[in-house]
Amino acid sequence: MSRDQLIIQDKTVRKLRRKMQASLGDLKNTLRTWTDVSGKHKIEAKFVQRTDAEVTLKTDAGRELTLAIDRLCEEDRKLLSSQQATDENPFQ
Repeated sequence: MSRDQLIIQDKTVRKLRRKMQASLGDLKNTLRTWTDVSGKHKIEAKFVQRTDAEVTLKTDAGRELTLAIDRLCEEDRKLLSSQQATDENPFQ
């Protein structure tokens, strides 16, 4: 594979970013599998909110749980990293 084949065009990058932002907006409406850092424990839940250090998830049964973001697998942390913290005080 040549170097030219590996370069991603700007418009492709912008398209991927828009798609990712749209999918992040759907987190509240989409049941997904969240995995802990060990990979052993998983839960099917929807995103509710996040703060700087924690995320709140809601299962299909209605159970809400809040856990430290650093307890989630890398993929889940990356997904959440682009979410704004919902507990930020705009008046500080």
